[in-house]
Amino acid sequence: MSTAEIKQLMKTKEILMGSERIVKMMRKNQISTVWLSSNANPRTREELKGYAASTGATVLTLDMNSDDLGILCKRQHPVSIVAKVKTN
Repeated sequence: MSTAEIKQLMKTKEILMGSERIVKMMRKNQISTVWLSSNANPRTREELKGYAASTGATVLTLDMNSDDLGILCKRQHPVSIVAKVKTN
């Protein structure tokens, strides 16, 4: 389900990549769901879970590493974190 949802979001451009950008958007309460690769940075993982607790966002860990997530997102590099931007 999660990988299919990420693929769909890639088509609609409602997805955000990069830990710094995602953390910044979570602080502003503009993220609804975050997907982490299985080998995402533990410190970033805990930081995102903390923001999610206060904003109501969902944080999910995928069964794929950052290389596989990068391929799923059609990137030439590893991707550890992707997020769905809230729509108003």
